[in-house]
Amino acid sequence: GNYYLTENVSHVATWHMEEPGVYNLCLNGYSINPACIFIKENVTFNLCDCKGTGSITAFDKTNIHNGVIVAVHGEFNMYGGTLKGANDPDINDRGVQIDNDNGKFTMYSGEITGVRAWDTGGVLVLKGSFIMNGGKISNNTVSSSAAGAGVTAYGSTTSITINGGEISDNNGGFGVATRDGAKLEINGGKVINNRGGGGI
Repeated sequence: GNYYLTENVSHVATWHMEEPGVYNLCLNGYSINPACIFIKENVTFNLCDCKGTGSITAFDKTNIHNGVIVAVHGEFNMYGGTLKGANDPDINDRGVQIDNDNGKFTMYSGEITGVRAWDTGGVLVLKGSFIMNGGKISNNTVSSSAAGAGVTAYGSTTSITINGGEISDNNGGFGVATRDGAKLEINGGKVINNRGGGGI
């Protein structure tokens, strides 16, 4: 289905994309606050923002959907918009979490920012893959210096590929962190000015 915002939305429930198919959402410069989006297997979700000021914000309580803005079991393509954490030091939230072997998140544009958590910031890859072709992951904060404030991947079945974009100005840990055999490939882009653990 195709969805196009015409006003700001106060979304207090989870959007489960369960029926196989393609879902397209244009933020059109408006915001959804708060929100949690679950992308099931055999579902593709395309997010864009034709105005450049649209955003989706995490719930301000960790016990609501674990603070995840977008949970990926299928495929998520981000062409625009901003994913914002609750930016509360008492909240453990996530920008995008991939936790299915077939899960895939490709970032072409947009930004993930303001996420605060213990062990990962903007993107957490527990299973599946993250491909960054553009966009920005910045100003996210973690408490653990061994974690990735920008991107973290755990396990030999996960992978991060960076072809473009920028991972910068994240705090408390590395810009990018891989653990337990996770694969990392860098072909372009920038990983700069991350404070705490460093770049990678």
